[in-house]
Amino acid sequence: MGTYSYLSVAVDQRDMENQTRQMKTSNILSEVSSRLSFIESEIVQLDEETIQEAIEKSQENALF
Repeated sequence: MGTYSYLSVAVDQRDMENQTRQMKTSNILSEVSSRLSFIESEIVQLDEETIQEAIEKSQENALF
């Protein structure tokens, strides 16, 4: 998504609408990343058995 919003800026850096859209997208993606960062650190701390048990309980999330 970030790359997509950047493409229009790369084509015409003078277009303020494109720059504004790219900046908003970048800010949103940064916020999402910040809010989700704890999840990865929590998962890394789990032992393999706990992770496997979670996968077995939720097949729809097994690929993640």
